[in-house]
Parts: sequence; C-alpha cells; structure tokens
Amino acid sequence: MSAPDIQSAIVAVAGIVLLFLVAEVSKLYL
Repeated sequence: MSAPDIQSAIVAVAGIVLLFLVAEVSKLYL
C-alpha cells in the first residue's frame, strides 16, 4: 500500500468511528 491509500483508509475508519460515537451520544442525551 502506498501512503495515500493508508491515509485514505485511516480517514475512512476515523469517519465511521466518529459517526458511531455521535450516534451513541445522541441516544444517551436525546
């Protein structure tokens, strides 16, 4: 894998994790 591929994978995983965390927080507080 080249550096751009690794960076893209990291960004994709980070985005999914952030969406999951936002969903969990929303369930707790809303």
